[in-house]
Amino acid sequence: MTKNIVFGPIASRRLGRSLGIDLLMEKICCQDCIYCEAGKTKIHTLERKSYVPFADVIGQLNAVLAKEPETDYITFSGSGEPTLSADIGRVIGFLKDTCPRYRVCVLTNGMLLGDPDVRRDVARADLVIPSLDASCQEEFDRINRPVPGSGFVPFTRGLAGFTRQFRGQVWLEIFIIPGVNDSDASIGRFARLAGTMRLDRIQLNSLDRPGTGNVAVSTEENAQRFVDVLSEIAPTEFIRRFRSSDAPPETAESRLLKLLRKGPLHREEVGKRLDLSDYEAGLLVRRLQFSGDLHLAGKDGAVFVCSGRGPEK
Repeated sequence: MTKNIVFGPIASRRLGRSLGIDLLMEKICCQDCIYCEAGKTKIHTLERKSYVPFADVIGQLNAVLAKEPETDYITFSGSGEPTLSADIGRVIGFLKDTCPRYRVCVLTNGMLLGDPDVRRDVARADLVIPSLDASCQEEFDRINRPVPGSGFVPFTRGLAGFTRQFRGQVWLEIFIIPGVNDSDASIGRFARLAGTMRLDRIQLNSLDRPGTGNVAVSTEENAQRFVDVLSEIAPTEFIRRFRSSDAPPETAESRLLKLLRKGPLHREEVGKRLDLSDYEAGLLVRRLQFSGDLHLAGKDGAVFVCSGRGPEK
């Protein structure tokens, strides 16, 4: 059986407690965003197919859901773009038919939401959170680095059409990159684009961990410029940066820090000790490394995770 398709629940800045489903298991995406926390895209594609066995997905979901986990959402996220999976519709259908008390969320870059098949596949989700990080083709190419030949206008038209057709909630995410998509002209274009969509909420995001490029962090004052304009279209909020001290006592962050107080861990042991996928364990380590709560140290060819910032170089 494929390892760790289902992971968590983990603490999410936007969704509370989120049980994740990764239908790709490696970085497969139709974009290669400069800020992506999952690293560079390994397979750059628009091809939809089954990337992990459907039976394995259902087997892991049955095992996890039998324990009746406390979670606010079951979220399709993980390594890459979840709508590239040809099985996402069947998995959503399984969740809504067998355990309807759980809300289902799809995190997506939105590039495939103009496809009628994708719209049918995600139709039963409770919440879809698409990204719109660019206000024009130039920003689209620079920030999202889509599959070559991808047009910004068809992308935004497809996204807008989806929001008007979808019956669940739509929260639009805009990732602010200072100096790239935060000019007054860009904000005006974002407002015009958002005005063509049916949105329940707009969420502004900014870097809080290393991306794949040299990306600056937006200040709250800068984000407020977006809020002032976009709030005329839908309720708009800036998702503040994550700090490990914000996490409730039993999150993966606090559990790992508690383990490290007892001594270093081999990097390969993090996921096993916390019952996380390799992907989630890697993100957790990078996040806490970026915040200064841990550092990595090498010894005899092995990499260990250690508490604190480590020695200055």
